[in-house]
Formats: sequence, C-alpha cells, structure tokens
Amino acid sequence: MTRALPFALLLVTLAMPSFAQTELPAEGTWQYVGDEAQNRARIQAIDAALEEVPRMFRSGVRRKLLERTEPAARVVIERRGEEVFFSGRANRQVTLAIDGTPKIVRGYEGPETLRTWISDRDGRLRMHGESREEGNARVITYDPHGDEMTIFVHITSERLEKDIDYRLSYRRAE
Repeated sequence: MTRALPFALLLVTLAMPSFAQTELPAEGTWQYVGDEAQNRARIQAIDAALEEVPRMFRSGVRRKLLERTEPAARVVIERRGEEVFFSGRANRQVTLAIDGTPKIVRGYEGPETLRTWISDRDGRLRMHGESREEGNARVITYDPHGDEMTIFVHITSERLEKDIDYRLSYRRAE
C-alpha cells in the first residue's frame, strides 16, 4: 500500500498541465472600445463607494480613483515563458510569474504586492494586487472571447463602505 502512494502521486503530477503547456487566450494587444454607458457605470461605482466618505475628503478621493481607474487605451499581455508581461498606461508595466508567486512592485502610493495566475475553474487570467499601506486590494479578471475581451475590475478598501466593481471592453488590435 505504501509503495502505491508515490506511484499515484506521480500519475497525478504527470496528468496535471504545466503552466508552460497552458494556453493564454488573453495574450496579445488589445484596444479599448468601451462606450459612454460603460464609463458612466465605472464612475457610478466609484461614487457609490464614496457615499459614506466625509464631504471634505470625498472630492480628493474621487479624483484619485477616477484617475487610477481610467481605462488604458491599449493593453498588451505577453507570455514570456513562465511569466506574463502586462502593459497598460506607459508608467504601468509589470512582469509577473504565471503560477501566482507574489512580486512586490511600485504602486501609486508605495509598495504593492501583485500576483497573477490562470484560474483552474474557468481558464481566465487573473491578477490580484494588494497595498498594505492603503488597505486596498483589487482583482482584475481578463476574459477574452475571440477578438473581444472584457476586463472585470473589483476594488476593495478598508476606507470604503462599498466595493468598486466595473468592467472594461477591449478588442484585439490589428
């Protein structure tokens, strides 16, 4: 019985796909194609999250959130071996291990821990970012369907009563 266990573990390990074999449908260059309704939904999600913030701080926090959540006109996602390179706005480029290994990067207001992985459940590419100084976390899900991709953004913060959820639409650039 004890000899069978290592053999069974070997079979399970061989049957599991490695990240090198995992397809990455989100790979490519994507152009933002969201419409005004989608932009309004993003702004409304931010405003709803700020309802309980004192008035004297609300406009400054709102300005920062609007700036930081502004959709990138172009998103590049590249597979580089066991890593994924992300580029959105010119100053926001990062390469992360595809297996979920955390990496500390420079965030908007200090160090931020990022990790990325391909979901076992649905094959979507996910990025999780967390800033300990600000008590913020965000999960970005890249969900491509052929030449179109929806990016789902979920932002939480200890300072906000409500989470911020919105989506962005992209089309594969030619």
